This record gives sequence, structure tokens and C-alpha cells, in this order.
Amino acid sequence: MKNKILLLILLFTCVTFSAKGQNYLQKIEGEGIFTSDEVFVNNKGEKYAYTFNVAFHKHILVNSNRTTGIGSINISQEFPELIEKINSLESNRGLREIKRAYPVAIPDDTLRTNRFGEIVSITDLSKIFRFEFNDVQSLADIKYILQSDLIRYIEPPEVIFLTSNFPDDPYFDLQWPLKLLEAEKVFDITMGSEDIVIGISDVWTSDDTYGVHEELEGRIPAYQFGKWVPGGPSNSSHGPRVAAIAAAKTNNDTGIASLGSNFQVVPARTGAFGLNYLLHICSNPPSTTCNEFPDVINMSWTDYHTTSIKNAVEDLLNLGVVMVGTSVNDIWDKLWRGQTTLGEPFIPYPASYNFPQEGHQVISVTATQLTDNVGNLDVNQPIDPFQLEERFAFQDLGTPDEYIFNYGLSNDPLTDPDEAFTDVAAPSMRIFTAAGEQASNDYKAIWGATSEAAPLVSSIAGLLLSVNPDLTVSEVYDIITSTTDYDNIVVPPDATTFYHPDGIRKYNKYIGYGRVNAYRAVLAAVPKITDHVTSNDTWSGYVHLENNINIDQSSILTIEPGTTVLLDESVNLTATPGSQLIAEGTEEEPIRFIRADPNEAWGTVNLNSSEANSIKWALFDGGHTNLTIASQNNTIEHSTFRNASIRNISSWHNQEGSGTSNAVLSYVLVENSNWTGIMAQFVDLDISNTTIRDNNGAGLYVTSATVFPFHHNEIIDNGSTFRDGIEVMSSGSVTMQENFNLEGFNKVSGNGDDQISSYGSLGMGNCLGIIGQPPLYGGYNHISGVFSGSRYLVNNLSSSTVFACYNWWGESSVNPNMFNGDIEGLDWSLTSDPTTSQNPGSGGQVPIMNLETTEESVQEQLATTYDEQKTLLEQAETQGEVRDRLHILYQLATIAGDRSPQIRDQFLQLTYGASLGENEFFTTRERNRTMRNLSTVLHGKLLLLSGDYTEAENWMINNSSNNIDDLDKLD
Repeated sequence: MKNKILLLILLFTCVTFSAKGQNYLQKIEGEGIFTSDEVFVNNKGEKYAYTFNVAFHKHILVNSNRTTGIGSINISQEFPELIEKINSLESNRGLREIKRAYPVAIPDDTLRTNRFGEIVSITDLSKIFRFEFNDVQSLADIKYILQSDLIRYIEPPEVIFLTSNFPDDPYFDLQWPLKLLEAEKVFDITMGSEDIVIGISDVWTSDDTYGVHEELEGRIPAYQFGKWVPGGPSNSSHGPRVAAIAAAKTNNDTGIASLGSNFQVVPARTGAFGLNYLLHICSNPPSTTCNEFPDVINMSWTDYHTTSIKNAVEDLLNLGVVMVGTSVNDIWDKLWRGQTTLGEPFIPYPASYNFPQEGHQVISVTATQLTDNVGNLDVNQPIDPFQLEERFAFQDLGTPDEYIFNYGLSNDPLTDPDEAFTDVAAPSMRIFTAAGEQASNDYKAIWGATSEAAPLVSSIAGLLLSVNPDLTVSEVYDIITSTTDYDNIVVPPDATTFYHPDGIRKYNKYIGYGRVNAYRAVLAAVPKITDHVTSNDTWSGYVHLENNINIDQSSILTIEPGTTVLLDESVNLTATPGSQLIAEGTEEEPIRFIRADPNEAWGTVNLNSSEANSIKWALFDGGHTNLTIASQNNTIEHSTFRNASIRNISSWHNQEGSGTSNAVLSYVLVENSNWTGIMAQFVDLDISNTTIRDNNGAGLYVTSATVFPFHHNEIIDNGSTFRDGIEVMSSGSVTMQENFNLEGFNKVSGNGDDQISSYGSLGMGNCLGIIGQPPLYGGYNHISGVFSGSRYLVNNLSSSTVFACYNWWGESSVNPNMFNGDIEGLDWSLTSDPTTSQNPGSGGQVPIMNLETTEESVQEQLATTYDEQKTLLEQAETQGEVRDRLHILYQLATIAGDRSPQIRDQFLQLTYGASLGENEFFTTRERNRTMRNLSTVLHGKLLLLSGDYTEAENWMINNSSNNIDDLDKLD
């Protein structure tokens, strides 16, 4: 295999690109995929592009400031070989231009001070150049032509694959505030609970002839239509717009997105009238029979201080409602509020209300803007807010009084809570959102201000209650104010920092505790599990594992349907020997094991106990190895394993007692691992109705393991360009059938190299029957893909015959180039696809098929067949027949396993005697030597597969003089 891969690499390196070859290139693009320039890939996975970044070890320019086109770039004569290569690229490959990849980089500017005050070295970006070509070029060709000790690396444009829940709303890219709040990370954890209600106290129409904006359809309780806000202003866009920012439907391929796309919305008027309407919307709030009582109320308005408003706010806070208000906009527009001095901050109501005696208060929200928000920002174009300066909403740092939002009168919220009223900021100003008119489904760019900042904070409050419904009002406040971004927000020069006693929060009168961060707030709200499970326990809702957690002996951990388990980087959950893990979700409420940080892979879930662990309807996403099976009696059903940085599923020795591990996998989806889909090692696997697809390495890799039965599975599109769909190592065994005399109906197709390769034992369809008559049984598998050169549908690298009767090879007739090695049964190949009506490997969407035979009949069939094959072995007339027929007995022994241990014992007795020269069936020395050598090898293999490791080790030591490894290669 290694030699084959090396040969392929050499062949690929020598391929030259031609105009004709462009017909075979596919542009890399799609949802969640981003490139800085066009990148293409051929059917071998090789990359092509118009531009390449070339990094040099030295400064190659005489004058490093010259960055013009190739005709005038001044490369030092010190590098004649490089000049010659570049001239060749210009004349033969259409090199159009060479320029600095990073024009702002200063040569040798490589020293920086880190946050610990240490001097560190960074990359000299001035040594990286961008080579631009007129036509698409092969990366391999450019590397080959430019190869030099001067060059550090050559790369095509970056291809970024996003693993986050990227919304399909067409205007999401225009919603820069959501990007600053790290909304995509939040979407991986939650999109809000349908049980959370957001009250929008605002201005709405009272005319029930107006419809509901499409972003709010289904969000407002039906009976509320027509009685939203009795006596409110007519046809106002403000309330619907604010509501859409808080709870617009997301991932609906329409309009905009929001943080709280699953929330319910209850509209109400502004002021005491609207607040009291929400307060009394249920007769006895919060009644268990009322699902309209708000969990959060957004107040994007201000008013005079009135006792009625204050009382309503206090009552709602006392009932556990999170109240969010605005700290108000321009300080120049305050005359109507009765202020006498222009240009000075003032205390806004109801945002400034706090009730220290009850321990809670309104969350007062101001706005931040981007540098270009004042007049220049085109909100109709996608914006990367991280490339622009974010600041408190004022126009000019030097003259903040020209235009400035309202701000606090004190920098100390603990001593002066009324005057230091600003709690947090949220991004607003020149934003793209729903137009808001109730009769319209339009979207538009608006100026935005604190009215649009507040509903973002209301959404965050709703998210916190979604992942942890037990949070109090004060706990929600503490989480939001302690998880902000602070230091990088620009504020006026006179800002003074107040340090909170908790050592976490910093405060100033302009942005309060900082600009909110939705992702950090949600993660902080999830309940944390820090101690090992030492007695029976149940997890539900959301839980966060920050360190390795063990389920100790005699303890049962039950994870309820709908639970989300967030795991930090490299964190493991382990069922230790004697414990039990029961993680059984439902189709409607699956269990999720996901990354706490989308950029950091968690560790693995270890099944090290044999106490009947059960995983059903679960998602494992983003671990180093999502699941490790290292015990017996494991059941995995209706579950998905994806996006592992190494393997989706792995296995190891049984950690509780001797022997191999084992598991039954059915209706499972295994996809998109960075390497292997399933690594079967020291394990017996029963796999059915399972899809293994799009893993960069092999789909199924089998070593020192047995996979049987293996039926109704799909192994498709794995291996990138150099790994196989199924790889069976010398100590591995795979039998692609449902039972010994039932078909397999597996589909193996489209994998990067061989569809199936085997150094060990591979059965693809029994060819047993009466000699001279058609076989009784077969595989009925579908095996198809590219076969050319050193790529095969079946590559048999072992010394034993692969039996492959009744299979479909993707074409109506068999081509010899499809196969390598000794394969029997091709004369009995199928002429059509047998899996079409079987729907193989659909990951749990097909009904479970009933077995057509009983276990007793299978055991009888195995015993009868073993006796027949042993008789044929004794009648072997050539060395080849000895090898083939002894291998058939070995396959029968591995298939029999624990269901027919007497067959395994018979085979071990047979090979033991033969290896000692006691069972010499044949009249020639050559046949007896072949029998002796191969018996030595297969005896040791079967001991390993049976879990008899001590005996296997002793066997190999005692037979070291026979050089088992050499015998394996020979026989």
C-alpha cells in the first residue's frame, strides 16, 4: 500500500496542465465555503488556481519597496537561478504579475510585545509574494518549476470550510452586529427555546387590517392579532422592526436572521399602559396554563420618571422578568424631556431604574458603531466589522460634543447606581434589518440607534434562559455584564475605568461594562459539570464539561432526550469499568455532544465499561475522536458522528476483562472526519443500515478486528484522493453479508483510491454450493468507482482468495482491470444494481429488516459447511488449493465467533497440529510445508481476533524462529 501511494504521488507530480484538462476541473464553492480567489480541483483532488502565494527565506529584491509588475520587478542578481525560473514561468506559463502579498508589511519588522510584556517574533510578511497567471495553473506544476532552497512554501488561495450553523437568510451577510456578537458560534449551541416569550413594549398599529411581517409570522400568538396594542399609533414601523431584530425567523431562506429565532413575541404599547398590559396578560402570572407571559421585556423608548412606570417595572422584575431598556440617543434632543441645559447627559427612564433592596435592575443599553458609520458605511454591502474600529456612538474623538449618545453621570455603578445607569453596549448604527411596516415584507438599511441595540440584548437574555431556565434576573444581569468585550471599544478621551470587585468586570460611563458578546454569555450560562459521576445521575437541558468527567464504578449516567453536552478542548467523558452510560434521545429530541468552542475539538466519549452502554438518537460533533469503543455489550443506534479532527469512531481492547470489545451499530451516519470514519481495532462490530461518507481517510479501517455481519451499508466518497473505502489489514476480517447465508446489499462507491483493499480476510459473497453448479449464496453488494492504473474496485493483497459471488460492479460486464489479486466468483456477477430496491445505508431512514433464518439454522449451516470445506482441504492437489481452502476454514472460524465456538476450537486444533507437523494430509513435501507455514500464521491471527492476547503473544514468541511475518507475506 505504501509503495502504491508513493507511486501515485510521483505520477501526480508529473502531470502537466493543459487547456483540455480544464474540462475536468471543478470550482471549489458552496455554502459555508470561502476563498480569497478562485480555486479548482480535479478528480484526483489536485488544486489549481490563477494566483499563488510564494514565501521566500530571504529578501529577493534589490529594492524591497518595488512591488510593480513582473516586467519591472527588480530581483537581485544574487539569485540567477530564481530569475531563470521566473522568466520561464513568464514565457511558458503566462505569469502576468508578481506583487507583494502584504503591501503594508515592513521588511524585518518582526518583533512585538505580547500581553505578558515578553518580546516575541512574528513572521516577516514582506518576504511573501503573489504570483498571478493569465490561465489556471496546477499547484504541483508551479511547485515543481519553482523548487528552490530559497522558497519556504507555495500555496494557492485559502479555502475556508466553516463547520458552524451558517444561516441561509439572504441578508445575514449584511447584519454586521450579529458577527460582532459571534452569532454563528451561538447558533451551534442554541437558536433559542420556543418556550421563551419576549414582550416588545413599543409603538404598533392598532388597525388589525395590517398583516404581520414575514419575519414574525408564527411568532405572535394568534389570538393576539387585532388586540396587540389598543389605542396605539397607526401603521408604525418601530415596534415590528425592533421585534424582528429580537426574534426574526432564522434559517428560513428569507430576509434577515436573529439571535432568538425560536422565541415567541407578545406586542404591547409603550409606557405604564403597555407594561401593565404585559404584567396582567395572564390572570395569575406566571400561570402554568399561560404561555404568553413574558420572560424578557424590551423597552426601546424613554419617558419621564413616573411612579406608575416604576411600579410596573418593579413588579415585573419581582416576577422574574428580565427588563431591558435604552440609555437613549443624542444628548442634544433632550429639550422635550424638560432638560434645561443642552449637551449634557441625563438620567433616562425606565432604563435607569434599579432596586438594590430586591437585588435586581433594568439592563440599560447604549450603542456602538463602526468607524465608517457616520455617513460612509454602505450597509447594502457585506461588512467585516473586525476590520473596522468599533467605538461608542460619537462622531469625533477630538470634539465629542458634536454628536454623542447619552451617557452616565458617574463611573462607579456600585456607589452611584442611579447616575451610572449605562450597563452595556450593543452594536447598532447604520444596520440592515426588516423594514418594519406591518403591511410590508420589505427590508432596508436604517440609521439605527439604541432602539435597535436593546433588542439584541433582549435576545441574549432569552438565550440565557433557553439554556438555563433556572437563572434569576440578577444572574442574567451578572452573566451579560461579565462576558462583554471592553478593551477594544474606543470611548471619548475623558473615560475613566472603574474596576469591579469581582476582578472580571471593568466599567466606564460611556459603554458601561462593555459591548455584549452573545457567545460568551450563552456559554457562561450553561450549567457546568465539574465533578465525576460517583452515583446514579441524570443530565438534562444543557450541560458544560470543562474538564474530564468519569462515570465511576457502579454508577449509571442517564442523559435525557434533548440534552446538549458542551465539551471544552480535549475534554473526555468516560464510562469506567463497572459503570453505565445511557444516552437515549428521540428523533424529535436528539442528544448532542458538541464543541463548547467551535474552533477547539473536544476529546472523546470512552465506552470502557461492558455494562450495556446504549446510545440512541444522538449527535457527536467535533471531537478529536467522537466515540471510542473499548468494552463489550455496546449498542449505538440512529446516531450521527461527524467532523472529528482524527476519527469519528475508534475502538480498542476490552477495558473490562479480557477479549475484544464489541458493539452493534445500526442506522448510524459517520461523516466528515479529518481522517478515518471508523477505526475497527481489537473489536467485533455488527454494522447495518449505516452510512460512512466524506471522511478524508478510509471510510472503514479494520485491523485485529472482525466486522460481521455487515449489511445494508453505504461507504461512499471517502479517502479524498489516496485512501480506500474499506481497508482490511492482515489481522482484520470483514464479511459483507447480513448472515452466513443472507445477502449483504452494501454499497461501496466513489472512494478516493481502491473501493476495497485487503491484506486480511475479506468475504463479499459466499460461493459455496455443489461443485459445477451455481453458488447457493452471494453478496449482492454494489461496488463501483474509478478503476485505472493502480486503483481497483477490489484490491486483494493477501494470499487468500476473496469470494465475491453475485455482486454488481457498476457495469453490465466485468472488466479485469477492476480487480487485483485472487478473486473467485466473478463469473457469477450481477448485471444490475441489487441495492436499488434495498436503500442501503440511509442512516436510519429505512425500516429494520427481519432476519429470514433462525440462529439455530445458521449454526447448523456453519457446522455443515466447515466439515465440507475441511474434506475439500484434505483433497487439495496443489499448493494454491491448500492455501485457498485453509483460508476458507479460517474465514468460517472468524464468522462463527462466539455463536459457534466449537468451529473456532476445531480450527485452532487443526492449525496447532499442522504447525507442529502432526497433520500431514498430503503426499508431497511442498503441500505439507504450505499447510504448516500457513497454519502457524492463521492460528496466531485467530487467537488475536478471539481476544486470547496472552496465548497469541506466547505463540508468536515460540514461533519466532519460523518468522511469522515472512510466512504471512509468503502464504
